[in-house]
Amino acid sequence: MRLQEAKRQLKNHLLSEVADEVNARREEKQESEEQAVVIKGTDADQSGQTIKGLEKRIEGMQAQTEAEKYVEQPSALTSYIKQTFGRDIRSYIDENLKNVNNRGRA
Repeated sequence: MRLQEAKRQLKNHLLSEVADEVNARREEKQESEEQAVVIKGTDADQSGQTIKGLEKRIEGMQAQTEAEKYVEQPSALTSYIKQTFGRDIRSYIDENLKNVNNRGRA
């Protein structure tokens, strides 16, 4: 009887030590997860003090850079007009308007 009681007490003691270790690890894990959230940030964070905030700032800067580099491509009609009349189409239009105006006066 005493032997069984001793075994039971030893088992309880060992289990309580393991339980204490498990609880300590759970607390460490919880603290680490909380720190990770602080470091990672949230989707709404734009402070630049967290990873998410820095990512948002980088995305904004990339979008701004792309917008600054944007050059509108000419339409097919614009390309055709330039090909047909050359780059100096303004002088061509002005010359033809003068001719039309002169015909109207004659």
